[in-house]
Amino acid sequence: TLTITPQGITQTDLDTLKTDYDDFIGKLDSNQNLIKGILTLVKTRIAQRIPLLVNQILDYYYGLDIANRAVDLQAGMRLRVDYQNYQLVHPAQSTANSGFVGSGTSYYDLNYIDGNGSTTDLIINFDAFLSQIQPYVTTDIATVGAGSSLDTFRVGYQKPYFRLVYPSQAETSAGSLEPGKAATLIGATSLTALDTKTDVVSFYFRGRATVIPEIAVVLQGQKVFVPVGTTLRQLLAQTVSLPSVLPGQFLLESTGKPRLSRLLHEGVSNQPSYRFINLEENIPVFDLPLVKGDRIIL
Repeated sequence: TLTITPQGITQTDLDTLKTDYDDFIGKLDSNQNLIKGILTLVKTRIAQRIPLLVNQILDYYYGLDIANRAVDLQAGMRLRVDYQNYQLVHPAQSTANSGFVGSGTSYYDLNYIDGNGSTTDLIINFDAFLSQIQPYVTTDIATVGAGSSLDTFRVGYQKPYFRLVYPSQAETSAGSLEPGKAATLIGATSLTALDTKTDVVSFYFRGRATVIPEIAVVLQGQKVFVPVGTTLRQLLAQTVSLPSVLPGQFLLESTGKPRLSRLLHEGVSNQPSYRFINLEENIPVFDLPLVKGDRIIL
């Protein structure tokens, strides 16, 4: 049982909470009777109920690790992959350069399938249709990379947990791509395995690909996808001209006082309901990161 007893908001209090939380998740992860993949749901439910600082939200909801350039993937996300293929220019073209150039964008909807019908484990897949027909793929995507969602169905690569990790240094657009300098997706049967990088599978998307996890939010009744990390300010800036704020001015008034509601699951029966978030001027509300399912009314 994870018991949360708020004592204050000092850095020590926050560190203690995170330590207890990580310890609790680690113990659940080692429970052999637990459904594989269910910890993603558990972590989300906990994040919904803990009073979090603005800069803690993405960590608890999506495991965002800025220092290690990593984020945990989950069903309901959409991966945007901006591909770059290598263009070789003939030496006679002295004014042109060889290198990677943009070659289109693909979107991959992440879904769960219950253990491919053999177990109750929740397995992440990169296409709902392909997860039903289970194509037999032998492409060595760890070495040569995946060319599309089809290659992600390589035998042995469907796992309950996936993490997207960016390299410490990206390959230049004029260089030749090394797998170690590509955005890499790492899969495992447990969160502990992901953390320790033991008994994992990994692959990257072929070419110099930019991989962005996106989540769905609802703006004015319409579903829109935004990258993980998008703040309320960044979303509003798409439809509202946000002025610079001088002392004595209130940004909320100039934006028409938007209303933001977030999904919570309450009680022992986990009843879902939306609750409005109190947007006040004395807190950094416009820096609030959005999470999947947020509803915004202008």
